Amino acid sequence: MTDLDSVLAEVEEEARREAEEAARRSWLANRRNGFGCSDLPALFLILGWVSPMDCDWREETVDGKLKQVSDLYVTHSLGGFTEREYRTPRYLWELARPRPHGLPGLILEKAGLPHARGGSDAQEEGKAKEAHLFRCCRLGSLGGRATYYPEARALPTEWASRIVSTDPWVICDKEEPRLLCTLEADERGATPDLDTAWELKTDRPGKRLLPPWAQALQARGQGVVMGHKRWGIQYGPGWAMTDEPAFPDLPDPVEWGPYQLTPGDGMLIRKAVGLGWKLVEEARAGWERWALDNPEKTPRQYLNWRQKQET
Repeated sequence: MTDLDSVLAEVEEEARREAEEAARRSWLANRRNGFGCSDLPALFLILGWVSPMDCDWREETVDGKLKQVSDLYVTHSLGGFTEREYRTPRYLWELARPRPHGLPGLILEKAGLPHARGGSDAQEEGKAKEAHLFRCCRLGSLGGRATYYPEARALPTEWASRIVSTDPWVICDKEEPRLLCTLEADERGATPDLDTAWELKTDRPGKRLLPPWAQALQARGQGVVMGHKRWGIQYGPGWAMTDEPAFPDLPDPVEWGPYQLTPGDGMLIRKAVGLGWKLVEEARAGWERWALDNPEKTPRQYLNWRQKQET
């Protein structure tokens, strides 16, 4: 490689990183306009709509230290180490639990107030495998038309008036504009009754027999926003542990669904978003009232003030 080739490669790589960062900033900005389908599990936790059999995270003092514990998990042995797979991921509970100042992290995020958003390594590892997972699935093999939207240049015309973002593609619900969907994949059947919203998921353990409740709720939300009659999950078992050179050795994808959506699914999800957005507006209004009396103060100082009021 010549010096010129090296310089050009560096310029292209820098441009790629800047484009990815711009897309990420746009995506984060759009998140403040409503609740995405991936927010629904945390929102349901905030509203108390999740069974204790699915989430029992709590804080306990162990050896003089406050620790977060849950008894709802299974243990997997992975390549010489042990991993716990919790029925509700810790990051969801972190988004949903009230902080010392009384506001959950998800509500802070939507209100534009400072917070630390968590995630998992498996999420990031799995995200990079989604396009390959889509290509390995047999979507469209029975005569339907399958689309992977991160690679789509345009959207179906029926969604044109509901586009919130083009990079990535985000649309809002036709009835509840605060319900958003970052489009992933779908399959159009011979009739509208066969149209299916597909969520693409991977994990590290590779032992799941049924979709976790949080993923199922996210996929149902996607089906509601997309206006489809069915939802499902294409699951890459253990794919999040595998690097790209080993793709040929990946286990076959598992298809969960398609499952039928009911009118009750749409009603419940839209009601949750409506109630959740009232909490967001209350949080914003509280900060704005306090800022009028304390114009030199920051949102972080406001949350510190709230924490003192709570105690």
